[in-house]
This record gives sequence, C-alpha cells and structure tokens, in this order.
Amino acid sequence: LIVGYGTGGGNDIIARLLAGRISEGLGQPLVIENKPGAQSIIAAEYVAKAPPDGYTLLMGPTGPMTVNPAIYAKLPYSPVRDFVPISMIGTFPLILVVNPSLPVKSVRELVEYAKARPNEVYYASASAAFQLASELFNQKTGTRFVHVPYKSAAEMLQAMVSGQVTMAIVDLPPMTGALKSGTIRALAVLAAKRHPSWPDLPSIGEAGLPEIEVTIFQGLFAPAGTPP
Repeated sequence: LIVGYGTGGGNDIIARLLAGRISEGLGQPLVIENKPGAQSIIAAEYVAKAPPDGYTLLMGPTGPMTVNPAIYAKLPYSPVRDFVPISMIGTFPLILVVNPSLPVKSVRELVEYAKARPNEVYYASASAAFQLASELFNQKTGTRFVHVPYKSAAEMLQAMVSGQVTMAIVDLPPMTGALKSGTIRALAVLAAKRHPSWPDLPSIGEAGLPEIEVTIFQGLFAPAGTPP
C-alpha cells in the first residue's frame, strides 16, 4: 500500500489503521510503503505504472487525485485513465492552527495580525490540498501569508511548534496530540459545523468566513487493468 506522504501524517495514520483490517480480510500482511515528495506525484506515478495484479495499491487522497490535475499542465499519470477506484475511505475537514505563543486567539485576530505584517507571516503546507486551502484563505481575507513547503505533516508540526511558520491549514489526525498538549493552538475547523471531537473549536463559518469551508477525501485505488 503506497502512501505519497511521510510517516506520521494523516494519510499515513489512516493507511496503517486500514492495513490492519485489510490484512485480516486477506489473511496475509499488507506492507505500507511511504513515497513522499512532489505533491504525491511520485507515489501516484509509481502505482500507475505498477503491474495490475492487485498487489500494489495507492492511498489516493484529494491532492494527487483531484488537485494535481487542476494545477499541473502535465502529470506522469492520469487519475481517471491510470487507476481503478476500489473504495472511498472517508471525508474529513481541515483545521487552522497556529503556534500558541502567537498573540491571537481567533481567526479575526490572526487576520489582523497578518495584515499588520504583510509578507512577514508564513504558512506551512505538505500537500496540494493544504496549499490551495491556505491560498484560498489569503484570497478571501486579503492576507499575504508566504508558502513554506514541507514533505510531511510531521515536518509541518515541528515547524509550527518551533515557530518557523505562523499558521497552517492541516488535517486533524497528525495534530491531535499537539492540540491536546497545547504545543499548537487551533483557531477553527474549515467546515460548516463544529467537529464532534472538538466541540469547543469554532467552525470557519462562525469565524465569518463560510467560503473557506474545505473538505478533503481519502480513497483506495489500484492500477488500471487490475481485475475485480
């Protein structure tokens, strides 16, 4: 099972949870192999060119399957032509987080802070979906957060904790421990409603920015030609 992001990220966490159940059903082990980099293009191309024998699968999230075709003029794979969709694993919203030392406690305060420091504030991103969501935030709020790319959510988290970046829009799983320990602060969930796991966290609509609601998905794919 190929994962296009580093260990410890949301895709990796979901893949490892999924692998255990798939292994039980198949009666044989399922090996997770991380191939991070290039917005998951490396992983997607690897699986697209793998033998269609059912032994190589792709964790196909929003980035490589829907965002990359929209932002790259040429890709070494086609999400439609080169893959057989097996199953939707789930959908989930993103959250907006900052370093807790930052003097902001709300999205409105973050916007004011950023506008007072144009091009001096930074956002971390480890996927095309995170980057597009952050640029949408820039567009809708008039801020100028500068993009700093990372290969994995673990690297993003380290950058957040150390204060190398100002904010990040990320998925929940890899941030849960840091949120509970207080080493990062969440300001909003990018969904129409509050998340049941974090009922005290405002939705982005409550923060006055309903146009920045972003939901991403995770699916399981095989190379085209793989038999049913």
